[in-house]
Amino acid sequence: MNHPNNSSTLIRGAYINLQQLMQLKSQRIRPCFDQHPSRSLLAGQNRSKLFGRGLEFEESRVYQPGDDIGTIDWRVTARSQITHTKVFREEKDRPVFIVLDQSQSMFFGSRYCFKSVKAAETAALLSWDTHNNSDRCGGIIFSDTELKEFKPTRNRRYLLQWLKQIESSNQQLKPSEEIPTTNPDQQEPGKQQSSHNLGTALAHTRQLIKTGSTLYLISDFADFNETDFQLLHGIAQHNQVEVFLIYDPLEAKLPQQGKYWVTNGAQRSLIDSDNQRFQNRYQQQFHQRLEQLRQQFFKLKITLHELSTEESLYTSPDNRLDQPAASSSKNFDSLRQNPGVVK
Repeated sequence: MNHPNNSSTLIRGAYINLQQLMQLKSQRIRPCFDQHPSRSLLAGQNRSKLFGRGLEFEESRVYQPGDDIGTIDWRVTARSQITHTKVFREEKDRPVFIVLDQSQSMFFGSRYCFKSVKAAETAALLSWDTHNNSDRCGGIIFSDTELKEFKPTRNRRYLLQWLKQIESSNQQLKPSEEIPTTNPDQQEPGKQQSSHNLGTALAHTRQLIKTGSTLYLISDFADFNETDFQLLHGIAQHNQVEVFLIYDPLEAKLPQQGKYWVTNGAQRSLIDSDNQRFQNRYQQQFHQRLEQLRQQFFKLKITLHELSTEESLYTSPDNRLDQPAASSSKNFDSLRQNPGVVK
């Protein structure tokens, strides 16, 4: 388990707010994250060398026979008394599409913050990095009860709406006994019921994402199955995909020697870590699932980043993302269904 060298910079708690998401604008993703130039988060736009009528203004030059009269730069022409035409650079950018998991399995934490908070922080950091590099950013935020879509754009106001939705989805998470049942007939416009959260999000992503985009998928992959794998396979064939596995240190390893109470806000369970056989089985099941995910993503040539709630993309470079991390064990399924925080 990795421990942050600069824990004071980490966002803490069970919830995140818009002010914290806005403050991440000035944070930079740590250099060790950018290990492959072709898969760099800091690559910026990809422009072609072809000139023609496109989206981005390049320069004004003297009009030549055969130029489109619709591109005449009348201001420069009037100022210079010589006919000028506008030249545009055809722009081929790489839109960034972020899929953020804010489902109930993410509402768990044992130290620093909940997984849902770490996922929201990571999504915001990637969003700001994309925006600062003048690339288009959009995505999907999904929970157990709703799914919100945002088409990729460079518009700052739209980015703020995206961050506000991250805040809203995060703060709607509650202990399991406080979750209201939703009547589909009373569902708000724009909200979609999700029977299988990750699968539904991937299905929508496959419909929305444009070929040549970059997809960042942020989740704990608690319910990742073969159907999800096939959907992700279809997306990865035509897009660059990077996956962020968010986990809590308690999912990776039980505390040393002791009895610990965990709660979901209404019920409590006792974990006995004095039992060495139970400790070993717990960690073994944990790493078996992690290895399975690694192999699945490797088959699809997808970069996997394992990010603990103790770490951040902008903390000390000594805390490497690619260190062996975590997945859930079967013994932890009850805690996933009844998420809470260690008392």
